[in-house]
Order: sequence, then structure tokens, then C-alpha cells
Amino acid sequence: MNNKKFLDLGLKSLTGELTADEEKYFNDMLSHSDQNQKEFDKLKLFWDRSKINSEVAIDLDKDWELLNRRISDSEMIKEINTVPGLVQKIYNSLLTPKLRPAFFGLSVLLVLICSFLLFTKEGVKVKNLTAQTYSRDLKTILLPDGSSVILNNNSKLLYPNVFNNNSREVALEGEAFFSIKKDGRPFLIKTSNAKTTVVGTKFNIWARDQKTRVSVNEGKVKVSDAINKQVVYLSRNQQSVVLQNNKPSEPKIVDSDFLTEWIKEKLVFSNSPLNEVVSELRNYYSVNIAIDGTNLSTYNLTGSFKNHDIDSVLTMICLALDVNYIKNENGYVIKLRN
Repeated sequence: MNNKKFLDLGLKSLTGELTADEEKYFNDMLSHSDQNQKEFDKLKLFWDRSKINSEVAIDLDKDWELLNRRISDSEMIKEINTVPGLVQKIYNSLLTPKLRPAFFGLSVLLVLICSFLLFTKEGVKVKNLTAQTYSRDLKTILLPDGSSVILNNNSKLLYPNVFNNNSREVALEGEAFFSIKKDGRPFLIKTSNAKTTVVGTKFNIWARDQKTRVSVNEGKVKVSDAINKQVVYLSRNQQSVVLQNNKPSEPKIVDSDFLTEWIKEKLVFSNSPLNEVVSELRNYYSVNIAIDGTNLSTYNLTGSFKNHDIDSVLTMICLALDVNYIKNENGYVIKLRN
């Protein structure tokens, strides 16, 4: 289909300016193609919404005033607010009363475009979406702006079906790796006790039990706590931790590539406290694991595990930490050696 030809005939049909031959040709185009009919129905809808129709006498001065007002009032195109002035300038300098009828089609087309933009904005209802994973489950989510998020097991991401014009905002519970596209708008990730702000970068966020840990693989990231709004800035291979309502910790050097090997379906720990290790094992294997002994809270673990059953992982952890574990009817218990 010749899109320009179809649009020209469609506009002429709406304004009652089709010749007999053109009308026959256009009706044939509609009757022989459901797609053509659908496109014309859309065009007619936009025409009706533009409040200009063939039953009302055309007043080009009012049409241009309407066009300018629609452009000025539209929040969708505030960023190009010089357009109304440009339209008026063209109108004043080029479209003299003598020449305006020759440009009527352009006027109508511009009004239709503006109506289409306004219709699209009004027609898209913002919905809150949720992506969730469970034990031993990874999921990749493509966001409305083209950014991507990989969710680790037992994690949840809340995001809208369309971002607003000023910012992009999501909420995270659990762990996720973000690859954010740069488009001029800041990207915000809220966790229970922190906020991370970026423009375009790759980074990892772990957020559980009022603790948020952010590490950067590429680019720069701003991290702040939710209460006092204290800020730190991170770049590649740097990490900051926000614990409860405290301010973010000063950046420390980490191996960000190692920390994100969970994307390869590994369990990854980097100087992690034993209680945090146990919490991750509970989430990953959906089993109950307890720690017997307050002294064990000072034990830290570094290592990664892949494709191992829970007993094998616990055996390796206990060997590394020189502790022991037992299995009972409730699950597992890690304790000091006798």
C-alpha cells in the first residue's frame, strides 16, 4: 500500500473532497483490505477527536489557533515548546490569506498528528507490574525503556508498564543485576532502606532484611539512605552498604565480576557473615537451616558453589570455616565442633 496515497485519500474522504473516481478507488482499497479499513478507522477516530469535521465550516484561522493551543498544552512535547512559535512564524510569514487554502491539508495533518499524540498519552493507562522469582529461579525482565534486569532467586521487582517523562523508577526486594540504557532520564531503584540513582550503567543490588548492598560493574552510581539522604558515589569495582537507617558506607574495593557470577546460576559469597550465608541457602534451597552458637556470627565466608545439593554445600562450608552441621527432622543446624 502507498501510505502517502492512502493518507491523502483518507483525508479527502473525511473532508468530503473525493472525486467520483477517487471515491471508487478508495472504497476498493478499504473493501479489499481489513488492514486498510483498520487504518482508516484509526484516522477517522483521530479526526473526530480533533474536533474538525466535514459538517462544520472550516475556519483556517481557528484551526491554526487550535493547533497551537494543543501543542502548547500537551505535556508530552514540552521539551519542544519552540514548535508553537515556529508554527506561528510560518503562519505569519508564509501562509498569507491568499495561500492558506493551498496548505489546508498540512494544517489538518498537523492537527491529526497532535491529536494522535494526545490520544496516545491519554490512552496508555499506567499499570504497576511485578516480576518475581522463587527458589533456584532466575528471570530476565525487559523494562519499558529497553533496560534489562536479571532477578536472582526469591526476589521481586516492581515497575510500571510505562515510565514518565522525567524519571524511571522501580522497587526491588532481593537481588538483581541491572543494565540501564542511557536516555537522559535518571533511573531510580528503591529498596527498603536505600535509593540508587543512575543514568546508564551496569551494577548489582542485593537488598534483604533492611540491608542494601550496591556494587558497580560499569559506569557510576549514586547511593543514598532512605531517611537521612546521605550520598556516596560508586564507580567500577566499588561497593557501598546501607544498614537499616544508617548512612551508606564509604566505597570499598570489590571484585564486581565475581559478585555477579550468580547470573551463571552460582551461589556466591564474598566475605559474607555466616548468618547471611545461611539466609541465602534457605532462600536457594527452600530448607530450614539454624545456627547454634552466638560465636558463629563472627565467621565470614568467601567462595562460590554451582550445581551442588544442600548437603554437599554445607559440607564444603563447614570444612572452610572449621565448624560442623547436623541434620534433624526440622532441617539443618550449624554449630561449633566439639
